[in-house]
Amino acid sequence: HHRGLGGRSSTNERLHGRADHWVPHGCRRCGWSVNASPPRRLLFSSDSPKADPVTTHRFHGDQRRFKVVADFVASRFPEARSAADVAGGQGMLARHLRKRHNIECDVVDPRGWVLRGVSSRQEEYRSEMAPFYDVIVGLHPDEALREVVASGSFRPVVVVPCCNFWSTTTKLGRDALLDAIETHHLRHGSVERVKLDFKGPQNTALVLQPR
Repeated sequence: HHRGLGGRSSTNERLHGRADHWVPHGCRRCGWSVNASPPRRLLFSSDSPKADPVTTHRFHGDQRRFKVVADFVASRFPEARSAADVAGGQGMLARHLRKRHNIECDVVDPRGWVLRGVSSRQEEYRSEMAPFYDVIVGLHPDEALREVVASGSFRPVVVVPCCNFWSTTTKLGRDALLDAIETHHLRHGSVERVKLDFKGPQNTALVLQPR
């Protein structure tokens, strides 16, 4: 299969789990009660019908996030043919990217617990992997947050931060976390902030581009 820049092809590790019993690591510690002002700039909404044949499993939180993020990635980067879904858990986002948009996608996650048919790399994500893909996606990437953001120096990145895995010394709410990432990446490229159309408050994406 075509893997975009770098021409890398990965194999499906065939590691499966029970989708209805798994909760994304770290997401249960999200700042759902954080009092934050409305995010700035754009609003992206996926206008497809609510009934979605791709999503047949139950997940913690608003399961529409997988479809909305996949649709946004495909519309924002129409030339992309390969992607990394960092800390993607069972790979529902990766499944949407491949089946709905013909974007080959690897779930890069050391937990190695993906749905049948989803390509995966059971390892921790490192920014050095970014050149193998056309776009890097981090939907609530937890501990991989800094590596995902660092990838913006090499490839386009769509990251939706969740809990504060950015700083171990400073308490950061949702907006402060977004501001910290934005300030950091502006030294390496451009940043766009987009509110995505699924239940928040962790529904704001940063689109990071290299210089």
